[in-house]
Parts: sequence; C-alpha cells; structure tokens
Amino acid sequence: KLATLCSEMQEAAPTAPSARWFELDWRFHQTIVDASGNERFINDFDLLMFECNYVFYRLPSTMLPAGHRDHPLLTTLVQGVVDSHRQIARLLDARDTNGIVDSMRLHLAGLGNRVHRDVVKDLLQRQP
Repeated sequence: KLATLCSEMQEAAPTAPSARWFELDWRFHQTIVDASGNERFINDFDLLMFECNYVFYRLPSTMLPAGHRDHPLLTTLVQGVVDSHRQIARLLDARDTNGIVDSMRLHLAGLGNRVHRDVVKDLLQRQP
C-alpha cells in the first residue's frame, strides 16, 4: 500500500502542493499511524497533520505557489518527500527497525530544518 501511495505521489508531484498531493501525503502517514496500533497517536494524528500542512505549505510567509513546476525549491522539497517516503516503505517491508527509525528521524528533521530556516529568513527580512 505504501509503495502504491509513493508512486501516486510521484505522479502528482508536478502539481504539488495540491489537494491531491496533500491527500496522498496524508494517506501515507495515516497508513503507518493506523498500523502502529497506538490509540493515542491515532487520535492525535489528524491535528498533527493539519498543523504540519499549515506550517510546511500554507504559512503565508513560507507558502510556495501550487503547481509551479519551475520552482526549484518546490521541486526539491516534493521530490525529497517522495524519496523519503519510498525509503521508509522499503525499510518497513524489510522489517529493518533501526533503518526505519533513522529514516523517519531524517524525514522529520528535514522538514523541521525547513521550518526553522523559513522562520529565521522571515524574521531577518522584517528587520530594518
């Protein structure tokens, strides 16, 4: 299921961030969360994804234009998400616990670094 979602994300990549892209990204994460069986995580997942999607794609100071195929940062971010998801899916399939943990940490750290970079950039641009 995860591999299929990754392929669909790759197909939707040229129009990201779009409603279809968000749906596929959400479903990828939802599949893993549901498989965890962790009721607390399952219950908190929707709120977490709403917040992440806002910060990563819709925060006015960092929002990237939807479907802008020539935007190099957007292309890099979208392809990075697809590649990261593919790696996580392969490691889950191989039952590589350490690899999964490392890949998930890298995936989340990369997104966190983008947020920190964008917030700092925004603050510096506001300073006289």
